[in-house]
Amino acid sequence: MLFDFLTGKILPDHFLKLKHYESNDTCSWRGERMRPLTDTCPKPLLNVGGLPLIGHHLQRLQLAGFRDVVINHAWLGNKIEASLGDGHEYGINITYSPETNGGLETAGGIATALPLLGDKPFLVINGDVL
Repeated sequence: MLFDFLTGKILPDHFLKLKHYESNDTCSWRGERMRPLTDTCPKPLLNVGGLPLIGHHLQRLQLAGFRDVVINHAWLGNKIEASLGDGHEYGINITYSPETNGGLETAGGIATALPLLGDKPFLVINGDVL
């Protein structure tokens, strides 16, 4: 089954099925336009409707059948790890891929996470956008 995050609906079987992993590549940026909120809180952890932004993604990934998630992060990444832990609260397994040097952009974040993703297809989601 494939889940459409925009409509909240399950897509027909003929759509490409991406399973197993999600790489969250925008957990690394500071969020200048959201300052001062992001001075002490990374964008993916900003509360929207009672959940952090990234929590909405994790819930939908779990509903869509994803079980393993790789989150890469830089800015205040320790807070992301402390907040989400191993993912049990969302019914998934989270592995973290910390970025160095203040963020590596999208391709750099994915390249850094590749050893954790393996050789199976994976889905990339921006953790700070609903």
